[in-house]
Amino acid sequence: MHSRFITFGLAALAVLITGLVFINAVHNGITNWDDPDYLTNNPLLDWRKTPLRAYFTTVISGNRHPLTMLSLSLDHALGDTSLGQYHQTNLLLHLLNVGLVFGLCWQWSGGSRLVAFLVALWFGIHPMHVESVAWISARKDVLYTAFFLLSLISYWRFLDHKAWSYLVLSLLAGVLANLAKPAAVILPVVLVLITFWHDNKLTVKAMLPTIPFFMVSVIVGWLTLASQASAAAINEHYSGWERIQLGGYALVNYVAKAVWPVGLSALYGRPGAGAAFPWFFLAATVVSVVGLTLLGWLYGRQVRLAPKSDAACWFFGGAFFVVNLALTLQLIKAVGSAAYADRYTYVAYIGLFFAVAMTIQRLRRPSLRLAAVSMAAVFSVTFAGLSFTRVGIWKNAETLWTDVLKTGPFSATAYSNRGLFYEQNDRLEDALADYSMAVANDPRIVFRANRAYLLSKLNRPDEAVADADFLLRENPDNALALTIKGTALVGKNQPAAAIPLLTRSLKIDSTYLNTWVNLGSAYFTNKQYPEAIRHYQKAGLLDGQNPVLWTNLGAAFLQNKQYTDAIAACQRAISLNPANGQAQLYACYAYQKTGNIAEAKASAQQAQKLGQVVDAGMLQAMGL
Repeated sequence: MHSRFITFGLAALAVLITGLVFINAVHNGITNWDDPDYLTNNPLLDWRKTPLRAYFTTVISGNRHPLTMLSLSLDHALGDTSLGQYHQTNLLLHLLNVGLVFGLCWQWSGGSRLVAFLVALWFGIHPMHVESVAWISARKDVLYTAFFLLSLISYWRFLDHKAWSYLVLSLLAGVLANLAKPAAVILPVVLVLITFWHDNKLTVKAMLPTIPFFMVSVIVGWLTLASQASAAAINEHYSGWERIQLGGYALVNYVAKAVWPVGLSALYGRPGAGAAFPWFFLAATVVSVVGLTLLGWLYGRQVRLAPKSDAACWFFGGAFFVVNLALTLQLIKAVGSAAYADRYTYVAYIGLFFAVAMTIQRLRRPSLRLAAVSMAAVFSVTFAGLSFTRVGIWKNAETLWTDVLKTGPFSATAYSNRGLFYEQNDRLEDALADYSMAVANDPRIVFRANRAYLLSKLNRPDEAVADADFLLRENPDNALALTIKGTALVGKNQPAAAIPLLTRSLKIDSTYLNTWVNLGSAYFTNKQYPEAIRHYQKAGLLDGQNPVLWTNLGAAFLQNKQYTDAIAACQRAISLNPANGQAQLYACYAYQKTGNIAEAKASAQQAQKLGQVVDAGMLQAMGL
């Protein structure tokens, strides 16, 4: 009883320390790094409006992960717009995983409380794991890991007792892990590995129970590749040799940062396909090959001769580490835009931590063991401090991308995304500076398009047209560039030149709201009011909650002498934004034209309060 109390007490201590390290995560906000896909733009977020089937068929950010989407929907139902609810759930799942890692390593180590505690603690507080906990979009990591660990624990129980109920439970947990994140397709390979660790050998008969797991992984893997291909998440341009170098570079960095987790980033840059790779990519590849060769040697020359030996332990831990990273090393396909990512180590590091903890546990000389435990304590305190600080990096998009620029000062993506944050928070000059830095560091179309659009918004039409022309030279059918140039020409009071550009843009992509709005403005400036009305109304179907759009429509109705319609449009604009002085002004003129002087007076007074200038003659006629 006393022994069990100590065991549970140590597990609770690992969970408590982890909770204290990550407690500030619940106060973080949202970033613009995938979070919009999972939250603000997620069509599945409100479960009341979403059929269950949609969670299984809809591709979000290049993947199907229905269980993750359901968990986010639950948070939405519980906390509505509160971001703290999402962060709390991430943290609770991480704490659950700390407890599960403790239980798993207690099994693997034959009941060693020291091993279980050290691995659970390091898993909980390692700085490389902050990304998986403090980032809302990493919900899939903490959620799939919970079921992944439950599957491993249940399978070990099956190996212990040969009870089929544990095998069924393990399979069910494995299916749920795959529904949370397709990375769980590696589960059957891991089960083969722990079968080896449990039995001290590996036979065909021992692997038979993993067949259903492999069948699940094949199905999920096929669906995942199809989803990523449809979302253009796979980069087909890297050669096989380039992908090998990317994998070798990532593997060396994962090992190095397990021991020395500094210089961390949300985005580690990589060379473009076909570009010259720096020398250290080749050097890292050589080191990785040597390391993998050593792993094979451990098995071939040591493990079979001495099961459960130190060599066997390091083979098992190292193999667990490599297997769980295998699909992220980009050897088969290059996915995403990063060389590697902190979050990919969330499960993989368990293997390395286990090998280290077992080595400490097996030290026989008291002085060596004391020294090792003391060193482990120093590393643990350091990890905790670094993680506590790093949690704040994920507060918002500005803090995130500012941190990325510390280690990647030439990252166009970081400049562009921080610029987007500034633009959305009306820090337009800061946004322009960042967009310009992005263009200076990477000439790709997406970065110049962001700057061109902002220049148009800032009413700097000549610069906007220059950027748009650059984009159109690259692709004459770039709908966004056509819209930007057309909008800039409207700003330069050249509606006749703007109209054909905006019309052409609509033929290419009729879903872009700004094209409809700006084409309406071009027709309005060109005094073609019926056409302006038609385009503004079409824009209203795309976004009926835009007060500027309704104000423009009211102005067009007013000029077309449709005064009743003008009043209705202006009232809609005012209801969406009570501080809309322009809408009050247009409403004033429309009321005056219909003979409703009382309402005209009220609107005129409101317009004046909001800084609008009302025609002096009209004010005199109304007795104001």
